[in-house]
Amino acid sequence: MKLLIVTQTVDKNDPILGFFHRWIEEFSKHFEKITVICLQKGSYELPNVEVFSLGKEEGAGTWERVKRFRRYTKEHSKDYDAVFVHMNPEYILLRGWFWKRNNKKTFLWYTHKNVDLKLKIAEKLVDTIFTASKESFRLPSKKVLVTEHGIDTDFFVPGNKERIIPLITTGRIDPVKNLEVAIRAVSSQENSNKTPLVIVGKGSNEYMKGLMELDPLGRVSFKRPVSHRVLVNDYLQQAQVFVHASETGSLDKAVLEAMSCGVIPITSSEAFTGLLNDHKDLLLFKKGDEVQLAHNINMVLNLSDQKKDALTKQLREKVVKLHSLSALIPRLTKKIQS
Repeated sequence: MKLLIVTQTVDKNDPILGFFHRWIEEFSKHFEKITVICLQKGSYELPNVEVFSLGKEEGAGTWERVKRFRRYTKEHSKDYDAVFVHMNPEYILLRGWFWKRNNKKTFLWYTHKNVDLKLKIAEKLVDTIFTASKESFRLPSKKVLVTEHGIDTDFFVPGNKERIIPLITTGRIDPVKNLEVAIRAVSSQENSNKTPLVIVGKGSNEYMKGLMELDPLGRVSFKRPVSHRVLVNDYLQQAQVFVHASETGSLDKAVLEAMSCGVIPITSSEAFTGLLNDHKDLLLFKKGDEVQLAHNINMVLNLSDQKKDALTKQLREKVVKLHSLSALIPRLTKKIQS
């Protein structure tokens, strides 16, 4: 069977979307041919995979990108039997009817609490919607299939480095991440150990400035986005606790990557309730409650080394069992090929 994958970025060094390079590699093991259409491309190594960019990296405007998308999907229609769209329902709006007329089964991967008109229309056009958890897709639909996440647990691994970074959070710096709560927690009197927080990512200059103003004591340091390899080697393998105050309501991939690297998460996301239920008093806090977050941080950091090691081992085992990429792609493939 031949598969068309539609995604935002094909670039193994992209700090946010570089992970999807591995998804394509894994898909290529299960399909006769893989064709990829992406919004932009950078550095990639994908033997036997054809990659077509819509030209954002060249400065192509919206209308030019739409024309290229329509042309590629038509010109290469004999090169694919099914379509897998990653996170962007607008592509289904553009070509959903074309794929239906040409008997191409269409599958959408979507993990976000946002439900808009684009998603509602796309839901009518696709055959199946894959999502990581029931909280990750909020539009009621009989087409939804919960598959868990796909973390490359052979790449995101604990190292042998000293855990010199007490607190960390990574990913897009955006209001929905609610980083204000994390910053107020480490800047509060409840943070009796004066524990610093490292934030790896980027956001708008205006929003970043506002976050910095919440940290008069200088306990927060902002680091630029880095490749996944640098993120693992220089940050996650050296961190103790991952602070997660996001309001996306979904099973955040960044948290699972950190857990896979042996970092203990403290989160307010209801999507992690099942995964962390055995330690809910320690690892879960009420949304927006920086006092409880600061308390939980102190509790975790004050655990004995023996208890920390046991906890990190248990949490990594859960990620490997439930959310590994090597388990996810065969699950998706089985449904696509059925």
